[in-house]
Amino acid sequence: MPLDFIDLQNHINSYTQDVLHFQKQIKEQTMQALEDLQRFSSDLQILRVHGERAQKRVALPVTENPSESISSSLPDINYNIVSIDGSQIVPDPHAFPLLALVNIGIIQFPAGQHPLKPITRSKLYTYKELFEEANLISEDLVNLDRDVMEMEYLKEYSLKTSQPTIALRDGMLELYHEPRSEHWYREKVEEYTRYLNELKEHNVITAGYVDKPRSRSLITLIDSRLEQSAGSNGVVSRFPNITDTHVFSLLLEPAQRSAIFETRVPAKIPPYNQEQKPIFYFFYLNVSQTAKPWVVRVEIPDWVASDDVMVNLLHFSLLEQCAIMGSKPYPYCLHRAHETAVVHQHEKTELENQITSRLIQAGAEMEEESYKQAAKDLAPHTKTERR
Repeated sequence: MPLDFIDLQNHINSYTQDVLHFQKQIKEQTMQALEDLQRFSSDLQILRVHGERAQKRVALPVTENPSESISSSLPDINYNIVSIDGSQIVPDPHAFPLLALVNIGIIQFPAGQHPLKPITRSKLYTYKELFEEANLISEDLVNLDRDVMEMEYLKEYSLKTSQPTIALRDGMLELYHEPRSEHWYREKVEEYTRYLNELKEHNVITAGYVDKPRSRSLITLIDSRLEQSAGSNGVVSRFPNITDTHVFSLLLEPAQRSAIFETRVPAKIPPYNQEQKPIFYFFYLNVSQTAKPWVVRVEIPDWVASDDVMVNLLHFSLLEQCAIMGSKPYPYCLHRAHETAVVHQHEKTELENQITSRLIQAGAEMEEESYKQAAKDLAPHTKTERR
């Protein structure tokens, strides 16, 4: 049956009123949060102490004033860029053949030259790898595999270049998945960390680019400072409707970045063993070229965060890459990596057909897709008039 749009009109009106009310709250909370941040930023040490007591993921100031904005300067050196993005096919329990695939796109920009030919690296899961104790592997496991493969190839191709090299991946740099106790999960985390450490050994400027971030770690810092000053229990946030991006959209002019913050994760939510836990940092960057801000989050490891030359080079290069894309700024190198990595529907269909054909040739027993899927694939029913 089609949607009953007449019946939905009241719901649409209610939705519209909710949006207007929500937007009013966002403006009020953002102004108050910015005012509190500016008030608390005079003493970084006290702000860090309050942040370290937080029981949530929190942003800790390092050396730069959290309420100030910073511009980049023109670097006097050429640099290479290696960018990575990945896509994946998750096994569908209703489909045949069962299929899981990770596809990685790699784009290289040698210093002062045009980009090299795109490279694709793929992993097609074996039939055995599709199962975990007779259950199909989860989407989270496939996504974790993609993250590790991205870091592996980011490391591999970055080390083939002369330095300085900027190694950029789409999304968070921190490997942030639901903590699990399985042996394979710990192995993946250790493998990812090993690739990061190799990048560190070669001083590669490594970063993760998060477009339209939803993090609230700075808001958590402000909340913690207010709560502990007032002696409250910290159960209720004073800024429940806003993210860090709202604050920095007011604070940052086009092309400016925020201060660098350390990501502090309470020990009770570990993606890593505390002994080997990498320390991640981040800053926010307004990549807009107009009065309308577009604030992104840039995640960096400790060896980049502590080097002003590296940070400036990364800052400048991201602005340069985003400018290529015009009115909707996004790093051109990551856009090209995404184009290379994406698996189109016709390619997925061709892969399924080739696997099915090979199974038939080998005499394998053919499974059926689920009857639910078969019913979905039927053409929509149409009523015929009785004569």
